This record gives sequence, C-alpha cells and structure tokens, in this order.
Amino acid sequence: MELDFATDFATFDNQNTVSIQSQAGGDPEDTSAIRRWVTEREAAASNGKYTTDDGVFHVSGYGLETDIAIGDTITDTDGAWTIIGRRFEQLTNRWELIARQLSLTDVVTIQLATWTKSEDGIQEAVWNNEHTDLAASFQLVEGKDEEDHRNQHLMPRYRVHLVQTIDTDNRRVIHDGNAYRIIAHGDSDRVDVAFELECEDW
Repeated sequence: MELDFATDFATFDNQNTVSIQSQAGGDPEDTSAIRRWVTEREAAASNGKYTTDDGVFHVSGYGLETDIAIGDTITDTDGAWTIIGRRFEQLTNRWELIARQLSLTDVVTIQLATWTKSEDGIQEAVWNNEHTDLAASFQLVEGKDEEDHRNQHLMPRYRVHLVQTIDTDNRRVIHDGNAYRIIAHGDSDRVDVAFELECEDW
C-alpha cells in the first residue's frame, strides 16, 4: 500500500523538529523533518557532488512561509547543516534537501552597485547589500608581480569559497569591514562548496 505523503507525514516515526534559517535573514522557521544519509549509490550517481557524509532531509512544506534556497541552513539535534541540494515535490508538498555540515568559518557580504550621476555628470556607484552573512571560506593566496613603472611589488589575491552560486556583475565582497573587487569566478573543485571567487583589494 502506498502512503499519501502529503497527509500521512505526521505518522512517520523518527521525526524531528528542525529549524530552517534563510541566508537572506529573518527569523528561523520550525517544521517537521525526517533525516537519512546519502547512500553509496546516490553518491556515486552524483559524480562527486554528494558524499555519504551528507544528510537527506525530508521536510514538510506545511507552515513554511518562504521557499528554501541553496545556502540556507537547517538545524536539528546534531547541529547546523548547510543546504547544498534541494527538490520540491508538489504532489506530496514536501522538500527533499541534501545538506552538509561544513567547516566554513568566515562570513562575507555581497554588495551590488547601482549607478547614479553626480552634479558634475560623473557616474558614481552606490553599494547596497544583496546577500548578508554568507558562510564562506576567505583565504589569502599567492599574489602576482605587478609593475608600477618603478619596481615589482606583490599584489595580494584572495580566494572566497561559497556554498551557492551568485551573480558577480557589478558586485563586490565585504569581509571584516574591508571591500574586495571580484576579478574571477567559477565552479569550485572542492566537494564541500559550489562556487569560487578570486578577489583583490578594492
């Protein structure tokens, strides 16, 4: 006999109350969930995107006011997990979330520029926060030798790893109160993160 997951979710054993926190901010939302581990077959089929250390959360969609996004966090009795995959099943009104407990210890803000003209007709950028308090890894990497017409000096470069993909046009990174220009971006080779930025001092 097949169960109607939409109506019979509450009858499943081993349910836990979890808290969903949007990366966009706001108050966390509590709901019911069942968690299992990613199987070896699922991990192999993902071509390295997921591992057997990742959790699969089946989360009831009832009572949730906002959609769940990549990069949001889900917290259960074992701690906080970062959502790295998601699928919503309309028929059963539930989310299937793949989440990972990450070791991203830094926090960054992504700012978006809007352009205005000064009284002199010069275009000026006004920076506003687009994504705040994003979990990230922020690292100083080897710089490049740049010529300033007199000598060679080392220009520092920074690598930022993020869980989710972001738009980079007309944007900059804020970390510990400092601004950084995005000079390159792309998918990350790391298993635990999705996106990588290369930045330099503003």
